[in-house]
Amino acid sequence: AEIGGFNSNGQLAMNYAFTNGVNAIAIVGIEALAPPAIGAHPSSATTYDGETIALSVEASGQGPFSYQWMKDGEDILGATSSTLTISTASASDDGDYTVAVLSQTGSVVSDVASLSIQNLPDAPAFVDQPLGDIVLKGGVATLDVRAVSNSSIDYQWYFNGDVLEGETRSVLSISPANTEDEGTYYVVATSTGGSTASENSEILVTDKRLYNIATRARVGTGANVLIAGFVVIGPDPKEILVRGIGPSLVEDGIDDPLLKPRLEIYNSASELIYSNEGWAENEDPDAIIAASQLVGAGGRNLHDDDAALLVELEQGLYTAIVSGQDNSTGVALVEAFEIEENFTRMINLSSRALVGTGADVVIPGFVVQGDLPSRVLIRAVGPGLENQGVAGFLANPQITVYDIAGTPIASNDGWLNLWDPSQITEASQLVGAFPLSGDSEDAAIIMDLEPGLYTVIASGENETTGVALVELYAIP
Repeated sequence: AEIGGFNSNGQLAMNYAFTNGVNAIAIVGIEALAPPAIGAHPSSATTYDGETIALSVEASGQGPFSYQWMKDGEDILGATSSTLTISTASASDDGDYTVAVLSQTGSVVSDVASLSIQNLPDAPAFVDQPLGDIVLKGGVATLDVRAVSNSSIDYQWYFNGDVLEGETRSVLSISPANTEDEGTYYVVATSTGGSTASENSEILVTDKRLYNIATRARVGTGANVLIAGFVVIGPDPKEILVRGIGPSLVEDGIDDPLLKPRLEIYNSASELIYSNEGWAENEDPDAIIAASQLVGAGGRNLHDDDAALLVELEQGLYTAIVSGQDNSTGVALVEAFEIEENFTRMINLSSRALVGTGADVVIPGFVVQGDLPSRVLIRAVGPGLENQGVAGFLANPQITVYDIAGTPIASNDGWLNLWDPSQITEASQLVGAFPLSGDSEDAAIIMDLEPGLYTVIASGENETTGVALVELYAIP
């Protein structure tokens, strides 16, 4: 074989001459792989005797990686993962720590992280300070601290400088939280060696939220049914009216309504807990009518085959599904309304359905409650459903928000097209929504809305179709 030189692409040419007079040329690509790199080095720390402490490293490059931790330059037996945990620290753990990251392409050693292990103090020292909390009105606000001392510790919490009688544990829980609970909190830890006050922390109680949901969409079969999701949060059960409207949509000019809707409610364990086919089949149909009138939904003349349930739900995640009896299809409306006023709330509203064209787009409506504007996150997720095992998702969703007068006030056809997509990422984390992929065509909007009624239309760009999830969140 005759070995040639490297070409401009870094490839090596090899010429083979066989005895039968045939020549062959092989082009071999050679890729130089870089050694591992450290993206996050272990950090120096100070802690107290008996505490647990962990050092960690983050590596990048061509894996898999192996690790070896060292103390003062000597290997630590068995310390061969990306995190080194010292369960009960003592003076013997004082020192300088590094970690070597190794792979088939090379190795790299981290920066030094110094550990200082101190004796337990006479007066309490706070290891964990209280962290402020933002909580919905009627929810639970929690502040938690941890202090250490060489003798037993007593705690006393303070609110706006005044003693909170009876609050003498390391954890302070306020339930149900009300606006009168907003303010500054701190705790004093006392031992035989003295007293120490924690840092101040703030609790904010907000009543800004989205109230009720009503989503109209085409109901298909299989996975293409109409799904509404919501979370009930608060100390007491909440009475909620859920309706699956089909036949009476004729009054709204819908030519192809779902003639026989079936309404089902599932809990967070995916257990069917309530179902209905025909609202008049309920044990107390008059209560359905009264509740509809109470929430302002009494203007619709319910058809006998429209479905409805008046249920009392404990705190948790719930899903309402509207499907067609006998696999029938058509346009339907799913609604969920809060009934009585108490500290328990319905939050994190969502709808999943098949997005069609024309009248078959997905149309959620919601109410912004309160006396002040609320910042709202609205998402239409199509590609993001692939990781949840949803087939036939809407590849490029777009959303438009309308006010009560039917005027479009905002729209988006790709969250990465926003001037600051990081706001969507941060807001999604804040409200507990799953993250959107950094290269997805999912749509999202953050906007400040005055109290009132709003409508979202979710459709496919260029009249494409598929399953989409529309989510509505009030940002604290």
